[in-house]
Amino acid sequence: MKRYMTITEIADHLSVSTVKIKEMMETGAIPDDTYFKHGRTYRFHAARVEAYLLGLDDMPEGVEIQTTMDFGDAENTTNGD
Repeated sequence: MKRYMTITEIADHLSVSTVKIKEMMETGAIPDDTYFKHGRTYRFHAARVEAYLLGLDDMPEGVEIQTTMDFGDAENTTNGD
């Protein structure tokens, strides 16, 4: 599983619609500390979202959230999410 997912990917992973994901973000069912906004897109930390939705207090063993992004070597692509 990818560490970070787009809104479409996390919706598919959780078997819900992207509208439901947005609703869950607005209501706090998916908390702010499980995703970040990059440009006009959101990136969700999949393990963190799952842990929160399952009611786990801690992150799964060996999983850490990346708090900085290095785009120096990345290709410049967009996917419209």
